[in-house]
Amino acid sequence: MIHNYFAQIKSVADRYSCAPFVVKTELTFETRSGGQGYIRGRILFTDDSELYFKEYLDQISDKIDKIMYSYHYQNANKQLLFRYGNACHRPALAWNEHKHVQDQIIISLSPDLESVLLEIYEKLNKNKD
Repeated sequence: MIHNYFAQIKSVADRYSCAPFVVKTELTFETRSGGQGYIRGRILFTDDSELYFKEYLDQISDKIDKIMYSYHYQNANKQLLFRYGNACHRPALAWNEHKHVQDQIIISLSPDLESVLLEIYEKLNKNKD
């Protein structure tokens, strides 16, 4: 089941690697014991912004659970544009899943890679206008 999830992520990355706003895509998949897996990736865009992402996965029965994830999008100057994640915070947040946008932290459901890439595409197109 982990391999099926890996294949889905690879399919999305491959499809977007041909998109005109994507320059380079790097992916790493690791299978771990106990039905677990780890995905790491980096996608470079035409404006030199980058998306770094990682997912730590656990197979529970017939379901894949994202135990930990981060989708970190930054501009060419390495400044954060947004980051989705579920990391613990100090002081603790009232919710786990969140999104950092500049200096704000907002509640956000766990996105998938494709929805993050679509958000970046919209951001890049908006900046062209």
